[in-house]
Amino acid sequence: MKPTFSSFLSAKLLFTRALLSAAWLVGALCPANSQTLSDSALAQIRFEQNLGTQVSLDMPFVDDEGRSVKLGQYFGQKPILLVLGYYECPMLCTLVLNGMVESAADMKWSIGREFEVVDVSINPRETPALAAAKKRSYLKRYGRAGAGEGWHFLTGQEASIRQLANQVGFRYAFDPASKQYAHPSGLIILTPQGKVSRYIFGVTYSPTELFTALQGAGKRELGSPIQQLEHSFRSAAILSRATPQRGHSRQLRRRNEARPL
Repeated sequence: MKPTFSSFLSAKLLFTRALLSAAWLVGALCPANSQTLSDSALAQIRFEQNLGTQVSLDMPFVDDEGRSVKLGQYFGQKPILLVLGYYECPMLCTLVLNGMVESAADMKWSIGREFEVVDVSINPRETPALAAAKKRSYLKRYGRAGAGEGWHFLTGQEASIRQLANQVGFRYAFDPASKQYAHPSGLIILTPQGKVSRYIFGVTYSPTELFTALQGAGKRELGSPIQQLEHSFRSAAILSRATPQRGHSRQLRRRNEARPL
């Protein structure tokens, strides 16, 4: 059977998603005495698919209004879309959030009504003020009434961040050369009771795929593992400088993305 145009287009889209997927930022053009992450350390930057794992709901964090909260405050009634990253991330986290908002905007379900979104910074030095600024920006972009009650931007201490990341299988590391975090890209879907239900990898997300994942999580269903394709490029794209104070550029290194098994 000859391949159809639609099958060719689907394959092309899958390949494009794979190349964009789960990229992370590492330092480039740093001082000679700076140490960057080793290849073996970078090889660990990925999602471990801990499907069915129960996250600890008593972990303490701080919300975008500076209040001490427990993670469990956001669970109980609705499925949860969890995003790990950090608010001063120079590129990748913005791509993830942009992709999530674009997908959510095309769904009938709304943040705060049928599901909740929890963003957690992996940088323990970030503040509630940064979280609040990020929230204002994305609420404006999303544009639906009531979303602020169901979209939470948290900061926290290293112990809580690490515990949550380990439980959901989010493997990341701090790169001392660039003073940035290397991390995978994607969304984690949890049941209302706090069990890992599904993963969606990459920086762009099909509204149908996201809706199906959230709907399934709401029914306490667990998804199937997703195959992660590794794409390592030695000749990475050089990004423009994030701030004059840092005085160096950054590389975009691409690594893993997904397709159904």
